[in-house]
Amino acid sequence: MLTLPLLVLLAAAETSLTPVPLKDVMLTEGFWADRQRVNAGATLDANWAQCEKTGRLANFAKAAAKLKGDSAPAKYEGYYFNDSDVYKMLEGACDVLATTTDIATKERLTARIEALIALIASAQHPSGYINGYFTLNEPDEQFANLRDKHELYCAGHLIEAGVAHFNATGKRSLLDVAVKLADFIDATFGPAPKRAGVCGHEEVELALIKLARATGEQRYMVLARYFVEQRGRALLFTTGSARALAPQVAEAVEKQGLGVRGLSFGPPTLDDVFLKITGHAIRDEA
Repeated sequence: MLTLPLLVLLAAAETSLTPVPLKDVMLTEGFWADRQRVNAGATLDANWAQCEKTGRLANFAKAAAKLKGDSAPAKYEGYYFNDSDVYKMLEGACDVLATTTDIATKERLTARIEALIALIASAQHPSGYINGYFTLNEPDEQFANLRDKHELYCAGHLIEAGVAHFNATGKRSLLDVAVKLADFIDATFGPAPKRAGVCGHEEVELALIKLARATGEQRYMVLARYFVEQRGRALLFTTGSARALAPQVAEAVEKQGLGVRGLSFGPPTLDDVFLKITGHAIRDEA
């Protein structure tokens, strides 16, 4: 467990560092180079096949059909957070695209990635909102259950995938989808007169910081900071599960709860804490 003072010290230690783009790092041998080759040659294909087999990809086509006027669209298949698995897979594919030197792999991945981006974009509402589960199964319940239903969590993974694709290719096809979604979220949540709230599962905070760095749009950094500072103010979670009742970040003494949530929340927390102390964000490239 990391205490808040230690988080601040870690932040201070990083002030002279900036993120190194994946395209600028090449691992040629050893454990991690071997893992990269397995990931590009087998793991990613297996992941993609599972997303097809379990209906995760088809959910986007169903949502797109409803948005085009299908009066009796098929129901969403799987858990309400299944969209996020597609976004995570897509982010991983973009990371492979950024790092592989194999021409055949690049060509194959580029075709699959662009087709998937088009599919995802087809399921986005004109407002910028995108979530297959709520589009198909609970269209009147958007953001009605922030604590449990993972809408902003899924949004965060889409945003991360958009940034990864932009970083790997320089193309904005998925980044524009992410920006449109982020703008919708920014128009919805924040200080009054906007709506108060924060997702039960950390993730969107980290994604918004990445989007701010990719686009130079500081509104996303401000929104990330809002979500960081809102955590612990209004959400009452049951203990003994993946969730936990937590104090506000500024009052926290130690990290508690599910590890994946802590890893999602740690980076934006560091940025927020360090910004308050120094006046600029960690790894600020401005």
